[in-house]
Amino acid sequence: MYAAVGVYSGIKNTGRRRGTAERGLLQGPSDKGEQAMYSINDAHSQLVFQGIVWGIALIVMVFYAVEMARCINLPGTEKRLFSGWWALLTVPPYIGVVANFVIVWAADKSLRMESDARGIPPPNDGLWMGILMSVLVALITFPDLVGLRFSIASALGALVFWILWWRWAYKQRGRIEDAPTEQAEERREPTISL
Repeated sequence: MYAAVGVYSGIKNTGRRRGTAERGLLQGPSDKGEQAMYSINDAHSQLVFQGIVWGIALIVMVFYAVEMARCINLPGTEKRLFSGWWALLTVPPYIGVVANFVIVWAADKSLRMESDARGIPPPNDGLWMGILMSVLVALITFPDLVGLRFSIASALGALVFWILWWRWAYKQRGRIEDAPTEQAEERREPTISL
């Protein structure tokens, strides 16, 4: 998500510098004072815009990390791979690229373990969506290595698969939480109706 915002910012900057000057839409300021004022206002508005975009991305990433933590914490403490709050490592930009692979794998494994423990069919295979999303995020983290056009395509693909993976994990967690546990069924006493 962060890498997609960074690629978007790079496109915005590149298009703004080249596009307006080439089309002749921007007439130069008449003196140096006006030029300095124009560049300060331009930089300020761009900084505010990027701050808003990064703030929204941060909020969404925290919600994603909390959902992955819930999936990882679904099995009991004795069967848990690790604490689900390690999913918050997906939020920092470069650490999150590596942590995302581990968190996707752990969330899928936790959902499968808990569905086996409750005696319900395991979730359909959604791990490929998470791994593909993680690979695409890793590719767009360094746009200079893969090229700007490939980074843009990777960013769009990563966003689509990120949404699909998040939706899949949310639905599977809800399905497993709603299913009764085997222990609860054993403790259930027969009801007598009159």
